[in-house]
Amino acid sequence: MSVRLTFNLGWLYGAVLDGEGPPTQGMREAAAWLGAELADRLKEFQALIEKDLAELNRQAKALDLPHIIVPPVKQGP
Repeated sequence: MSVRLTFNLGWLYGAVLDGEGPPTQGMREAAAWLGAELADRLKEFQALIEKDLAELNRQAKALDLPHIIVPPVKQGP
């Protein structure tokens, strides 16, 4: 995860915890942007598992080595 994404998640989390009223427009916009960014990172991660990890496991099997299992990603809260 990029530093920028991590920083913004931390900022939004802190702003929500410290807020005394409804979310501001800036918080809503940040949440929408962060949701889209996280969805993109999840797609990249899934592609890594499906392509690169599959190839790594194929090579491990050929060498009679253990393979790597990645549990499915949980969706939603």
